[in-house]
Amino acid sequence: NGETIERPWLIYSQSTDCVFCFTCKMAALANRGFDSWDHIGRLNDQEQYNEHRQAFTIYQTVDKHIADEYNKKMEVLKRVVSAIKFLTTRSLALKGTNKTFGSLNNCNFLGCLEFLAEYDPFLARHIEWNAGHGTTLYLSPTICEEFIKLVSNKVKQNIVDELKSAKYFSFSIDSMLDISHTDQLTFIVLYMLNNRTPMECFLKFVPITSHTGLHLFNVITETLSDELSINLNDCRGQTFVNNMSSTYSGVQARVLEVNRKAVYNPCMSHSLNLSGCAAAELSINAVTFFAFVQKHYVFSSGSTYRWGLLPDSLNEETSDDNKRKLLPQHLSDTRWSTCADALRSLSLNYKSYQSVLQALGVDTLQKSDTRAEANSLVGTMNHMETAFTTVFWSKILTRINETSKLLQSETMDLCTAVALLKLLSEFVVLQQNNFEQCHNSVMFLSATGNFQVKRQHRPKHMADDSDEPAVVLTGEENFKVDSFYVTVDSLVSNLNRRIHVYSEIDNRFCFLRDDLDSIAVKE
Repeated sequence: NGETIERPWLIYSQSTDCVFCFTCKMAALANRGFDSWDHIGRLNDQEQYNEHRQAFTIYQTVDKHIADEYNKKMEVLKRVVSAIKFLTTRSLALKGTNKTFGSLNNCNFLGCLEFLAEYDPFLARHIEWNAGHGTTLYLSPTICEEFIKLVSNKVKQNIVDELKSAKYFSFSIDSMLDISHTDQLTFIVLYMLNNRTPMECFLKFVPITSHTGLHLFNVITETLSDELSINLNDCRGQTFVNNMSSTYSGVQARVLEVNRKAVYNPCMSHSLNLSGCAAAELSINAVTFFAFVQKHYVFSSGSTYRWGLLPDSLNEETSDDNKRKLLPQHLSDTRWSTCADALRSLSLNYKSYQSVLQALGVDTLQKSDTRAEANSLVGTMNHMETAFTTVFWSKILTRINETSKLLQSETMDLCTAVALLKLLSEFVVLQQNNFEQCHNSVMFLSATGNFQVKRQHRPKHMADDSDEPAVVLTGEENFKVDSFYVTVDSLVSNLNRRIHVYSEIDNRFCFLRDDLDSIAVKE
């Protein structure tokens, strides 16, 4: 009559062309199935048999028990995932000294679960029930590592799916050594969501064994094309540090051979660091000066007594906006913001630091090597070269640091970034004419007030040489030529070289800032 009757206990065997009651089959009550299709109504009789009812009751009991056990395991694993997400999203380590519940030195992962167990009776019972049986069930490091891998693969796949949906993308790579001395290549992809939201996502680490352009290019193609099935022809930008950007055999050139539209765009903030490093390495005076700044920090921080003398010697006028005393800072090779902070502290408290070192140099309660090092630092600070370099580099690095912070803003656009870099270059150029002004402003910091006169090299006089006397430079002129002008010229040339790259990209897309109905946009 067209009526459908649900019989969930029925299963069909294709090989025997029969239907079976699977509860009776499991209970070994049915050996032969039903295949009398002309008398299909007899299936109603099966539900009336006591044996069938008993078998179905047993099945429901077993099924409920299995379902309960499954749900319990799922609840435990949900808490495992929550603990992993909590730790990893905050970049906290999961491993610890041991893997024992109740230990004060166990890992953060177990510590999170112990914290949850205080307010979660279910998790507390699970941990207590497994106590004394080795590793707690479903809370072992193996389970933790497996979930980390699953979660990371899920996140990575979500990024890849978004990227493929956006179609066009850019990538950024950089390499660094980890704690195991493995050189890892960091992969970052940039793309635009359909709602016009820009995304910048870390994709993965890739171990590398060489920094040659060919090897890095092979790693890029293997990672994007072979592993993630991302078409390199859809790439519209490539960003990496300058030592990978050779226009002949570097990564830039090899990517452009495959895709001419993958425009090379160097990292702006990193370019500022490289410009500062290049300028500091060209001058012997600058190299010596930054070594002195680091030596002063190491000496002051090497003793709690010496470090304790510094805050009391500083004036409230030299405190920053948060009223925090500006103390000596540690220098960093990669983060020039720390150099800016260190030189700002030194320039503002030059005389205060000098007086503290002088007091330590004559303190008979100090060790002889401590007094000798303090007097050596005082002697260095008495030189006009040190005072001048402190004020000059402090002004330069403060401006570079402010520009770098603006460039890292999420709302920064390319046009504004190019304008900021040009203003920075113009600022450095203006310093060439401010030598006398800077010299006069630091006269009171130096004990001598004059630049040191270096010993002049007198070449051997030949018979055919001119009788005109050799040009002898004063200490100030010598410092100007060998240090000041070299630093300024290097900064300007490095900045202009990088500005040129950004300006080309800006000029290519500058029409988008015009009226969308203008002729330029249509062209």
